Amino acid sequence: MTARFVASQKAQQVDAGATGSAVGRGIASQVALAQRESPARGRKYLRWTEVLIADMPRTLADLRAGRISAWKAQTVAREGAWLSPVHRAEADQELAGRLE
Repeated sequence: MTARFVASQKAQQVDAGATGSAVGRGIASQVALAQRESPARGRKYLRWTEVLIADMPRTLADLRAGRISAWKAQTVAREGAWLSPVHRAEADQELAGRLE
């Protein structure tokens, strides 16, 4: 759901004429406001969301299916964020089915 919101906001910004690094500006603050969190927490949340979508599809699938909580998925993404995309994918494969 967050990914769809981000995509829609970026599309609106592009339609309004935003280019380059201006695209995406302010979206984390909107997410943080909706969650009643600080803008810094909103940026972290979006980063973890991006990690799950891009590099950890099995963890994301477990979250979407309700097999794991959002807290567990965020923890996996947060702890894997410092890894390379290849190593995140390997970790995702290794953790598949073990987080329930």
